[in-house]
Amino acid sequence: CTAHPNSDMPLIAAKLYRPRMLRHLKNDAIYKAGRQLRDEAGKQMKGRRVNLALRKKTSFGKKVDIQWWIGNEYRTQTTLFEAGADVPKPIAHQGNAILMAYVGDEYGPAPTLNEVRLPDEEVQPLFRRVLDNIFLMLNNHLIHGDLSAYNILYWEGAIILIDFPQMVEARINPHAFELLERDVTRVCDYFNSYGLKLNPQQITNDLWEPYMGPGE
Repeated sequence: CTAHPNSDMPLIAAKLYRPRMLRHLKNDAIYKAGRQLRDEAGKQMKGRRVNLALRKKTSFGKKVDIQWWIGNEYRTQTTLFEAGADVPKPIAHQGNAILMAYVGDEYGPAPTLNEVRLPDEEVQPLFRRVLDNIFLMLNNHLIHGDLSAYNILYWEGAIILIDFPQMVEARINPHAFELLERDVTRVCDYFNSYGLKLNPQQITNDLWEPYMGPGE
């Protein structure tokens, strides 16, 4: 949609959440491990009623769960944007919608990497840029958790990462290394299709070991 004339963005995007949007995250428990439930305002939610509603999947429990995914995406996207990551600028969120900068033009949205054939001279620099973003996320204690060529946009020679509801905090999620390795492997699989010889296990270790520090 067209932004307000006083905005610094000509176009904005509205991401509307529906329960089916999260069904592709079949094992969502891996993302929820260690999570802190928060309401729409970002306030932590506690108590027996909340936990019981989530366990029994009542209508209230489902609402709490959806709000967690939405709030998680908005908060982490804001953190990453402010840290300098290549992500769309978040604007606001309310209810089941998030407003953010639109990537593309009036004729259509930017394609994802899996929809384009990169020029040979862009392959190595764009891989490095994606890896820089993974490194930046980890330095902010965050792991995307579902990164692949399907949620990295390509626009005017640059990449933009999207889709953050499942993002996990590396310090508290016990599956953090597993999710990081999967992200790196999927990214390497895409860029290796252009003839690069990337070793995702080695790259993951090179990212993880300095983050965890000596003795970990």
